[in-house]
Amino acid sequence: MAKKKSRAGSLTDPAGLSPTDDNGKIQVVIETPKGSRNKYAFDREQKIFALTKVLPAGMIFPYDSGFFPRPRPKTAIQRTYCAHR
Repeated sequence: MAKKKSRAGSLTDPAGLSPTDDNGKIQVVIETPKGSRNKYAFDREQKIFALTKVLPAGMIFPYDSGFFPRPRPKTAIQRTYCAHR
């Protein structure tokens, strides 16, 4: 039986996840799903996704919003991407 790669600690900081899975497919972390009124962001201190904003009634986020996970160099600028479905 083949050994699975350990992902210890990967759920404590999603930016530390690998940008690709074992098959080479690109992975993304969706923080704010399309059609939602809620905006979430990862809180590094609490190690959770926390609600940061709620849009007014009748408004929704038109696209998925998130990021490509990768280890962050200390000088990296975080980039946010929107995905069209």
